[in-house]
Amino acid sequence: MPNISPNTASSLTHNKGRQTKRACTELETPNSDQSDNDSPLVNYDRWYIVQDAENDTSITTLSSFILEKALKAAAGNLKTVKHLKKGDILLEVSSEVQSRCLLKLNNLVGCPVLVTSHRTMNISKGVIRCKDLLNCEKEEILLKLQTQSVKDIYNISVKTDSGDRRNTNTFTLLLSTFQQHRNF
Repeated sequence: MPNISPNTASSLTHNKGRQTKRACTELETPNSDQSDNDSPLVNYDRWYIVQDAENDTSITTLSSFILEKALKAAAGNLKTVKHLKKGDILLEVSSEVQSRCLLKLNNLVGCPVLVTSHRTMNISKGVIRCKDLLNCEKEEILLKLQTQSVKDIYNISVKTDSGDRRNTNTFTLLLSTFQQHRNF
């Protein structure tokens, strides 16, 4: 039986007489390989960056084939895997289970790694115009639009002739997914 370190959450699964190390036990749940992109209630980040956690070991020195096997064992079949110029790896997941498994990942083929959500690829922006929101507080608007994946809202202001700033009825929304929202 292989020696498994206690600091990694892993389990062993038996496949046709062979033992394979499974980094995330959530992958073995039924229906975990189904994509839930169409579900409006599920909200998870779809894009992640895998970086070296320490400078002495590098994931850029790993073979692409070994890296593919390690990522498949850690999170299942990923939608997209791309090497970036900086040496990081860009990953796209297709389910919430894969997202949770990647966030738990701290070691990839003996290399300590840091998995973080991508800063810009998991959000989109939208613009709305509404005179009714002009007198509302930002917190109230965010609370009411939270069910529609709104993370933040900014009121666009213009400079008046006297040099002061005046709020307009135009708002910029930061949405946590790429779903198109037609009505707010």
